Amino acid sequence: MSKKTTVIVTTGLIAIVAITATTAILKNRAKPQLADDQPIPTVWNDSSMLISPFTAVRFDGDTVLVTYAGSEYQLAVINGVAAAEIVGFGRAQYRDQWQKKCSEDLIAVLSEMGHPVHGDTVSLSLVDPANGQSKEIADAKMTRENRSSVHRALASAMTAPKQAQ
Repeated sequence: MSKKTTVIVTTGLIAIVAITATTAILKNRAKPQLADDQPIPTVWNDSSMLISPFTAVRFDGDTVLVTYAGSEYQLAVINGVAAAEIVGFGRAQYRDQWQKKCSEDLIAVLSEMGHPVHGDTVSLSLVDPANGQSKEIADAKMTRENRSSVHRALASAMTAPKQAQ
């Protein structure tokens, strides 16, 4: 009987050690760190990705409407990636946060999609919603100020009371 008790205790200790080791591994994996306690760089903590060519972004269903150079346009393509592809990826990847990610963190989203942006300009294909004319911009400058404007515009839209229709 004493052997059974010893085996049970040994098995219990092994299980406790395994659970403790697994928990430690999962905790370390959740927040990867470099040797000097700095977080491992990702698209989400890279401050160079906090830029945008737009000063506002809003959504009408799956249509992406952007403000560029003071005018509102429908976004068709950015750096060769169709707006519909970005929206589809955003909905699948970020669920309830897709509009926030696809507007405020567009450059990081493009990177996660496998289309990293190098530098501080992007090419844009925009459509004027008033007349349907296309506008091509080869080197749209992206800035932190623009991205801050996108953030403020989105925050205002989310806190504004809904209008009755």
